[in-house]
Amino acid sequence: MLKASAMFFHSPKSTFPTICFCAWIDIERNNISLNEIIPHYFMAADILINDDDGFIINGLIVILDFKDVSLKHLLQFHIPTIIKYFHIVQNAYFIRIKAVCVINAPSVVDTMFKMCEIVFSEKLKQRIYIYKKENTHKLFDIVPKSLLPEEYGGEAGSLNELSGMWKKKLESYAEWFKEDEKYKSVEALRLGRPKTYSDVFGQEGSFRQLNFD
Repeated sequence: MLKASAMFFHSPKSTFPTICFCAWIDIERNNISLNEIIPHYFMAADILINDDDGFIINGLIVILDFKDVSLKHLLQFHIPTIIKYFHIVQNAYFIRIKAVCVINAPSVVDTMFKMCEIVFSEKLKQRIYIYKKENTHKLFDIVPKSLLPEEYGGEAGSLNELSGMWKKKLESYAEWFKEDEKYKSVEALRLGRPKTYSDVFGQEGSFRQLNFD
């Protein structure tokens, strides 16, 4: 699964936010959907919450590279599932998202984010930056080169090296995740009226229900 994505988290030794860099590669060859890859990012967040106080205090900048993501794979995204992911990040993890930077973005990505706005806080709406291929250089206005991989004009090391270190980090937590799976909430004990799906997420939808020019 991890072979289909290049992911790393970099926590600077300063008050600058932690960097989450995600580039999806070899998705076609490995026959893996983006929805199958995304849970690994939540696993990484669990590790950072356990290991790095600065992650909680300084916040997170997410960088998503859609360069090698085809329209075929974008259409596999189930919008209600993406909305759930954002809802979890904002209301369960309480991660302070300082920016979401999408680079090499096809036009359909704009539509995707607009459909997810129903769960975005007002702050998050102002912190989403979507750059098409010709504007990717604007990423340097938000993230210093010292925190970016060499392939993107940065100085933090190669993408292969950085993602390889995080792959080992995730694998080292295998037993921790197995133990963590044993603990779940008992919804029958939750106080107050249970919220329905539509209370939180609105109506279901997916890209397959849309028409694109």
